Amino acid sequence: MHLNRLRAFVRVVECGSFSRAARSLGLTQPAVSQQIKSLEALLGTRLLVRGSDAVGLTPAGQRVLPYARRILQLWDALVDETRDEASGALSGRLAVGASTVPAGYLLGDLIGRFRRRHPRIDVTVRVADSAGVVAWVQEDRVDCGATGMRVPVPGVDHVVFARERLSVITPPDHPWAGRTVRPADLAAVPLVWRERGSGTRQAAEEALLRWGIDPRDIPVAAEVGSTEAVVGAVQAGLGLALISSLAAKTAMAAGRVGVARVDGPPAEREFYFIYKATRAGEPLLAAFLGFVREWAQDASGPARLGAVTGSDGDGPKDGLLS
Repeated sequence: MHLNRLRAFVRVVECGSFSRAARSLGLTQPAVSQQIKSLEALLGTRLLVRGSDAVGLTPAGQRVLPYARRILQLWDALVDETRDEASGALSGRLAVGASTVPAGYLLGDLIGRFRRRHPRIDVTVRVADSAGVVAWVQEDRVDCGATGMRVPVPGVDHVVFARERLSVITPPDHPWAGRTVRPADLAAVPLVWRERGSGTRQAAEEALLRWGIDPRDIPVAAEVGSTEAVVGAVQAGLGLALISSLAAKTAMAAGRVGVARVDGPPAEREFYFIYKATRAGEPLLAAFLGFVREWAQDASGPARLGAVTGSDGDGPKDGLLS
């Protein structure tokens, strides 16, 4: 069956080797190799480059891969929908990509509530930075993605499901801890940054621009790959940082870091669920997006995450803003 050949091809690419793909599929390595050879013979072209310790894609393989993933997703969705048509129950597998802050602080509540309504839908979450999640959605590696930034991509729509304020965090014994500072004061202070492609990084840069500061003029203390690493670097005295209030909440409450309020426009950002417009009518995705819209409007949902000190002096202090 051609589907088995496509499944073997996708798994080899994802696992990076024939042996690991064989183990994950419960097949022998020669069986997987034969599936790939049969697929290449059917298409009349080589799809994979076999290296000594890794497997790569040929140009033809790069073109085939997104189609293979999409075909397998459609087949699995058809099987699940057909099997459960008689019972009227919505079931199947939904793959969600998420950047670090939504994955760590928002999706647990949202997906838990969704599963209570639809207990036969299995939801898996994969984590990357926002740029990586956007790429996954474009490539159909996930059904939708939760990100801290919206990248204008043709054919990709979005739903705003939460908002938050960023906080300027400091080492606990820093002179600015608990004080209000001018935006201009930040211009000469070394900052710890998230990596480029992070929604937190983009939101921080946009906040600095609103405060009249060019982010390129800010001294860079460090650039790290996770919000937890940012908090750790600030706690160690490496510099200050402008990060998610949700992510900083625990460290602030424990006294591991301080917070400086900024006398300027509040540093706010939105969180988005992004998805391909052409897939919006698929039953599982449509049910999930409809639930996301309900959750975003539910006062007992996002708004109940509790108080988090904002980056401004006088506005609301909720980690999420309604």
